[in-house]
Amino acid sequence: MFRGKALIYEQLGLEKASYIFYPAVVVAAGALSDILGGRDTPAWQAAAGLLAFCGCYLFAIWTAFSDRCGRVLVLAPALVLTVLTVGLSLRFGEGMLWLFSLLAVVWSVLASWRHLLRATLAVVLVTVLASATAGFCEHEAGEIIGIAYATQLSGIAAVTIVRLFSTVMELREAQEELAHSAVAEERLRFARDLHDLLGHSISLIVVKAEAVRRFADHDPETVKRHAGDIESVGRTSLEEIREAVSGYRERALKAELKGAELALADAGVTARIRQDGPPLPAGAEALLGWVVREGVTNVIRHSEARSCEIVVAHGSEAVELRISNDGVAAPSEAAGKRGGTPGHGLLGLAERLSAAGGALDAAHVPGGGFRLVAKLPVDRKSEVRVGTQ
Repeated sequence: MFRGKALIYEQLGLEKASYIFYPAVVVAAGALSDILGGRDTPAWQAAAGLLAFCGCYLFAIWTAFSDRCGRVLVLAPALVLTVLTVGLSLRFGEGMLWLFSLLAVVWSVLASWRHLLRATLAVVLVTVLASATAGFCEHEAGEIIGIAYATQLSGIAAVTIVRLFSTVMELREAQEELAHSAVAEERLRFARDLHDLLGHSISLIVVKAEAVRRFADHDPETVKRHAGDIESVGRTSLEEIREAVSGYRERALKAELKGAELALADAGVTARIRQDGPPLPAGAEALLGWVVREGVTNVIRHSEARSCEIVVAHGSEAVELRISNDGVAAPSEAAGKRGGTPGHGLLGLAERLSAAGGALDAAHVPGGGFRLVAKLPVDRKSEVRVGTQ
């Protein structure tokens, strides 16, 4: 767990954050001044002890932030530092007592970063130890309070800094998760768009190619017309794909209904199209245009329909689009015969409509046939948002 935390910590450029706590070693200057002033004797013992304390302090801070150190290696320098602090304070007195401030920094970092104990408890324990040691050295009450205050303040400052690091890391993790989620959503949207675009266009090309094959021997003019349609559909598909990649593609419902009528006629299906009610907002038209495209594609590819009815009924608060056909073969069976994979397009449409507050229902009609019904709430004062779905 800490390993993963350390990796994120390094990714944030905070791998040298332990350096922030290194300058605090200047607190030892007070003890050094006592040594140089001759107040701590023998001076060589005091100097050796102070040097050992400073080295142990720097090592303890490094191990606290290092991902290569386990709990034993982390606790060892902190415990040694505690013993040194108490020993030097009892042996040499006032100047060494201020080293408890550095001890509080070490234990606060361990508590906040390594979670070895509660940060508040660590600060309290070191403060109590500093006060007890100062009292044992028979210092005055004012000096004891000053040492306790400095120790507590140092611990709180260390805890605050470490928690700031942790907060930055959590925010970065949340940002990365949101970025991954946005990428995944965009991939899903793009996959749906390509399925809808290519599924319809390729189905239409297949129908035209079948017509070319049927009339190739005895009706050259019809063949030329269908070949021209194939070329037109291919060019249109390329343009639509370019627009989809660019993110500026919109589907007009009237254009889709006209295209659906032509595609059904070429497939030998009688089309009846009716649109009632006032004009739709552009967003609703775009979304229902996808429904028409996918529904008609399914009729051509997955049914043996002879007729298809498309009705757009725009009420006061909602619009309903119905696509009904009299095909006798189930979509799954027809798809299996033609090598298709049913369901993906309808699933994408259902997700689009659901995101806009609508719903999609697809079911077989008793006695034969299939009906696709899309319902979408329409607020005339605001358009349905489709581009981000």
